[in-house]
Amino acid sequence: MQDRCYYTYIVASRTHVLYVGVTGNIKRRINQHKNPQIGSFTGKYNCNRLV
Repeated sequence: MQDRCYYTYIVASRTHVLYVGVTGNIKRRINQHKNPQIGSFTGKYNCNRLV
């Protein structure tokens, strides 16, 4: 059985809005936050700083 590694992460906006998530690929997920899709929570509140 293969062990999988997951990360819990927090990103924040300059206006102190926080977003907490879990991912198996932290680099890809942070890149998605830095280039958000229209209509996403992190895009709406500009949460793109890993804390």
